[in-house]
Amino acid sequence: MLLLSLATIFTLVLLLGSGVWIAFALIGTAWIALEFFSSFSPASILASDFWGRVTAGT
Repeated sequence: MLLLSLATIFTLVLLLGSGVWIAFALIGTAWIALEFFSSFSPASILASDFWGRVTAGT
């Protein structure tokens, strides 16, 4: 659990420090956390979440 927390914070600081927009830094951090610390496919999870957010406004 400590490794996950440290990796997530490190990734977020690295992306934000390199000048990436906040939204893209959060997406990148989520992608890396799902890819390396879970057994789920990040593509299907994030795609369904993005699609749900896009179609919620209609």
